[in-house]
Amino acid sequence: MVLHSRKKKKQNKKTKSSCVFGKGHYPGGSGRFRDQDQVHDDMKMPDLFKPGKLPMDEDLPGMGQFYCIACARFFKDAEVLKGHERSKLHKKKLKKAKEEPHTQRDAEVDAGAESRRELLSLGRLTLPHRLARVLLVEQIYRAHEIHRG
Repeated sequence: MVLHSRKKKKQNKKTKSSCVFGKGHYPGGSGRFRDQDQVHDDMKMPDLFKPGKLPMDEDLPGMGQFYCIACARFFKDAEVLKGHERSKLHKKKLKKAKEEPHTQRDAEVDAGAESRRELLSLGRLTLPHRLARVLLVEQIYRAHEIHRG
C-alpha cells in the first residue's frame, strides 16, 4: 500500500515595499509602537505631520516625509499614502483614533473600584474594623440628634 502525501501550496508572501519601516514607528520615537491615546492626541495637530514639516530620515521610507497619523506608518511617496488612505484598514484605524481614549478612571469605574477610592476618615486613629463601625454609627447618631434639635 502506497501512502501519498499532498504537497502544501506555497503561500503568497508579498512584502510591502510601500511601508518598509512597518507600522507604529513615529517621528521622534524610540522605535516603539504608538498607543491609541497618543494617536488620538496626534490627530488634533495634523499640520505637524505634513510633508516638509517632518525631519528628514534616510532610514524611513520616503525620507520620513509621508506619514499616516491614524496608522502611525511611513510611506515611500504621496501616491502610496493616498492609496493607503482608501484602504479598509486605514478607515477602521481612523475611526478608532477619533474616539475618545479610555482613561484610568474609566477602568476603575468599570471595575467597581471607584467606590474604594472614596475614603472616610475617623481622624488620625488606627482602629480595629468593628470598633471603627461602632464609632461611625455613634457619630452618625450624634449628627442626627444635633440636626433634629
